[in-house]
Amino acid sequence: MIAGVCVADHAADRQDDAPRREVSAGGVLMWNGKVFILKNHRLEWVLPKGKVEPGETLEETALREVREETGIDATIVSKVGETKYVYISEVTGETVDKTVHWYLMRPSRHDFKLNREEGFTDGGWVPYEVAIDRLTFDGELVKKALQYMEAYRHERGEMSTGEREKY
Repeated sequence: MIAGVCVADHAADRQDDAPRREVSAGGVLMWNGKVFILKNHRLEWVLPKGKVEPGETLEETALREVREETGIDATIVSKVGETKYVYISEVTGETVDKTVHWYLMRPSRHDFKLNREEGFTDGGWVPYEVAIDRLTFDGELVKKALQYMEAYRHERGEMSTGEREKY
């Protein structure tokens, strides 16, 4: 769903040579000066994300995927942005036009359990700078999320302007 409207891939609405559309959502989890990252089966460092299921909002998807992939319950602070890319499906060989909607999140706790069944081989909390350097695709997204978190904490009176505390 986008703003309460269900998101779906309408195969009948696209032409045979057009890429399949896919919509996902995920989270940038921040805690105590760190970001949660995962290493997938392709040895890429990534943020938790996954496909929108029928009837789900983007926010519900992001929270579910974070919980499924990390074992962490979280709350959404704000939307951070979206990324768009095209890839070839390993399963079908189809070209996929993908949009991922990203949300800044605060965890309810910092302990975690990786979902190895989903192919994650490593992961955990790393300092912002390490996450920005290590992430295969989304380092710039972490920088943007950090700015959002600083603004959020400033609005709540949790930090003064220009002060970079651990979240």
